[in-house]
Amino acid sequence: MEDPASDDGAVAWIDRSIGWALDGAGFERVRLRGDTDFSLTAHFDAWSVRGVEFVFRNLTLEQEHVAELEYRPRKARRSYRLVVLRKKIKVTEGQLLLDEEIRYFFYVTNVAPERLGTAAVVRKNHGRCDQENLIEQFKNGVRATRIPVAELHANWAYLVIGALAWNTKAWTGLVLPERPGARAWSSAAS
Repeated sequence: MEDPASDDGAVAWIDRSIGWALDGAGFERVRLRGDTDFSLTAHFDAWSVRGVEFVFRNLTLEQEHVAELEYRPRKARRSYRLVVLRKKIKVTEGQLLLDEEIRYFFYVTNVAPERLGTAAVVRKNHGRCDQENLIEQFKNGVRATRIPVAELHANWAYLVIGALAWNTKAWTGLVLPERPGARAWSSAAS
């Protein structure tokens, strides 16, 4: 079974978010950002009429190759598996080809090939992206890593408070009640 595309069902959620932000929460502007599949050109006109700004740059994966070799780091005594992922990416703006990029990704593992195949190493490593996004949000969203104190317990407390505040904000956004008189969302709106 193939994994669903990243934009599956995105239009309905984008339209709901726009409706919530502009009609329900009273924001004056909305800007959509994304790449690759989120450049949903069939919806550009409707979004523009609503006053929604968007910036999309299309990155299309042209080819992907995976290879594996034995690798011994200079500071290690034994060899490990090195999995190399090569991606050829086409960068376009509309129908204009801006660039073709080759990107390499390297994964080092000590898990035996019988337990984790070459392609599985890449798939498992992609799962870490969610955790990296959370770390990035802590660093730049709530600035939880810019701790203003020098004591260990105070640092811990600051991080916990930041994590709780961030989680509370995220959950509150998901359960906000509608204002009286606000337009109700429906799947037909998308």
